Amino acid sequence: MVFRCVLATMALSISALASDIQSPLDVNGKIMVIDRSTENRISLFPDKPGFREARLFRLEDGSYTLEIALDSGNNLLRDRISMSATSVEAFRIQVSEKIARLFPQSSLDQKGRNRLINGIRVLSVGFYGWALPASFNVQNGGVAGGMYLVTAGTGFFLPLWMSRNYPITEGSAELALYGGYNGIAHAILLQTSFMTWERLHSQTVVATSMAMSMAEAYYLYRAGLGYGISGGQGRTMAAAGEFGLGIGLATAFSAGASGDQRSSRAFGLCGLAGSGLGFWAGQKLSAAQSYSPGDASLFRFIGGLGAYTSVSALKASGIGGEKALVNAGVIGAVSGLAFGHWLTSDRDISEGQAFLLGLGATSGGLFGLGVAYIARPNNFNNRMFHAASAIGATTGLGITWRIIRDDLPSASPPAGIGLRTHPLNLLSAQPAPLITIEARI
Repeated sequence: MVFRCVLATMALSISALASDIQSPLDVNGKIMVIDRSTENRISLFPDKPGFREARLFRLEDGSYTLEIALDSGNNLLRDRISMSATSVEAFRIQVSEKIARLFPQSSLDQKGRNRLINGIRVLSVGFYGWALPASFNVQNGGVAGGMYLVTAGTGFFLPLWMSRNYPITEGSAELALYGGYNGIAHAILLQTSFMTWERLHSQTVVATSMAMSMAEAYYLYRAGLGYGISGGQGRTMAAAGEFGLGIGLATAFSAGASGDQRSSRAFGLCGLAGSGLGFWAGQKLSAAQSYSPGDASLFRFIGGLGAYTSVSALKASGIGGEKALVNAGVIGAVSGLAFGHWLTSDRDISEGQAFLLGLGATSGGLFGLGVAYIARPNNFNNRMFHAASAIGATTGLGITWRIIRDDLPSASPPAGIGLRTHPLNLLSAQPAPLITIEARI
């Protein structure tokens, strides 16, 4: 009997302990413990000698307990202070104000900082490093190489230092990187809008491209902050802008643009117009549908896959010349973007899942090529290889989607009545509807 009472008492004690949930000590929910070093700077508990740490716990009845650990000689003491929800709110405001005053960077949204720093590092290694000596027409190879290495190294440490006290949201980072990379192409297209390639001076082109890359990166970073662009929105806008640029250039080529001044202007103007329209379309798409960064990555990948599949299908058929292939690529890209937009309309895809889907399509394409090589090991057939890779890539994407789609959380669609199609149900072993009508409340 005594043994049972002891067990019951232990169970009740464990249950009581398990019901205390640790709560944040600040308004933003970032600080879970105040240690000795932090207390020495913010001085929240000056009347607690031997302070070691403080934690806040929420009890089952909605009240709170502030638990303060104190050093007393060789002993550890715990001081527990009961607090109401109102007093906890005031305490959290006090903590947040002190932290913000002494550590201003702690209250900043810097979720996109690592991505932005890494993107600038890649730009520095891939473009700024050699563009800087080329802009100054440095002829000495050793000096130019040294400038490249210094610029490549500075491209990491300078943004790391400069960004430490500034907000860098995921959306502002995505837009800044879009401006940094695509500003190079925009500068070239802007110059070709006024003169032919033969009249362009390489030193001027490189210097202007570097300046425009930096200017666009800064401007779009500020715009991303000002308009509250999310990471998914920013990546969607960037992807649509990149496809718009390609579609604009393809339109100029299909219209007969070549190398004279008139054609050069057509390439420049069409490329800039396509980039702007694509960027605007991406903003509209991301406003109509809540894109996560993973959704946007899949949206971009399927657009590229659509272009590749269309061009491969045309090559496999053996019809059409260069313009026909370019037009097929445009049609395929637009179709792929539309399909990617639909595919992510009711699912929230993580970046890891988008990566898996991309690997599935790539692996399917490699599998198709392997089958074609085995079938014709000594007779290279260009048409067959194009067809096999395209079929394999699209099949690989479909199979991977079927495997992981049950793990994808559903997004919250807007209210209304909608007609939905389910083309991937064609791959199902069991009968499944291809078209459904749903009412959303």
